[in-house]
Amino acid sequence: MVESFDLIYEANNIVLVWGGNEGFGNGEAVPEGYIVYRSASPFRENNSGERLAFVEGTRYVDHDPPINMAFYRVEVVF
Repeated sequence: MVESFDLIYEANNIVLVWGGNEGFGNGEAVPEGYIVYRSASPFRENNSGERLAFVEGTRYVDHDPPINMAFYRVEVVF
C-alpha cells in the first residue's frame, strides 16, 4: 500500500499530515500509530533512515529539520 502525505513548512518547522485512522484493507485493521523516519537520501529497500518518533495521530512536527534537503517516511503500526 502506498500513501502520500502533505508536507508543510510552518514557523521554521516541517509539518507532516497524512490520512486518517479509518482502517486499512477491509476497514477492520485500525492502526495503533505511526513511526516517522527521516533520511538525507531517498528511501530504498531495507533503509529505514533515522527514527524520529512514534505518533498515535496523523500529524508530526519536525522541530529540528535539517538545513539541506531531507526525505521522510511514515510507517503504519498495527
